[in-house]
Amino acid sequence: MPQRIKIHTDFDITNTGVVRNFRQGMLPCKVSGKSITSEAEWVKLRRQQANWETLIQVISLRTQPLNIRTAVNKANWTLEFDIDLTSVYHKGDDPLGLLKDDIENVPMLTGLDEHKDLDSHIVVDKNVSFELYEI
Repeated sequence: MPQRIKIHTDFDITNTGVVRNFRQGMLPCKVSGKSITSEAEWVKLRRQQANWETLIQVISLRTQPLNIRTAVNKANWTLEFDIDLTSVYHKGDDPLGLLKDDIENVPMLTGLDEHKDLDSHIVVDKNVSFELYEI
């Protein structure tokens, strides 16, 4: 049975669509409907995207995430996705144990739009939490 996983993170994982490094002559431009007029804006958007890409890559080590969605609220960011293989992250009594192992200590970029000071790596249950639903 398919499952839905939500990862709540204190790290800025905004999916900006900026997928390459800045080069002279690129500005002004629009990416995902957003106008970018300075190198500093570009770099910030690229760093946010890099954090999002990092989570997707870790998730994808064991299965292909489906229906990926990202949301932000006042407290944190949420990456939500579906999986077809229900036991792919199962370890011991924890249905997400392997995902938690995979994601622990992964480096993340900070100094973006985070709402608090963070270590520069993921610490499960400190700056990242998880929810699992049957769908």
